[in-house]
Amino acid sequence: MKKENIGILTILISAILLIAYGLYKGFQSMREFDVIAGILFLIFFIGIVYLIIVVYKQQKNDIQKKKKEIKKEDLEP
Repeated sequence: MKKENIGILTILISAILLIAYGLYKGFQSMREFDVIAGILFLIFFIGIVYLIIVVYKQQKNDIQKKKKEIKKEDLEP
C-alpha cells in the first residue's frame, strides 16, 4: 500500500466515523468536551498532516529525479 493511500484512508475513515457519530448524537448541544469526537478529530488531523508530509516528500524526490535526468549541458545558456 502506498504512503499516500494510508493518509487518504485515514482521512476518509475518520470523516466517515465523524459523520456517523454526529448522526448518532443527533442535534444535541455539545456543551462539554466529548472524548470520542476529540479522538476522531485528532485522527482526522493526523491523517491530513501525514498526507501533506508524504506528498511533500514525493514532490521533493520527483524534483531530484528530474534534475538527474536533465543533462548539465541543457542547464547552461
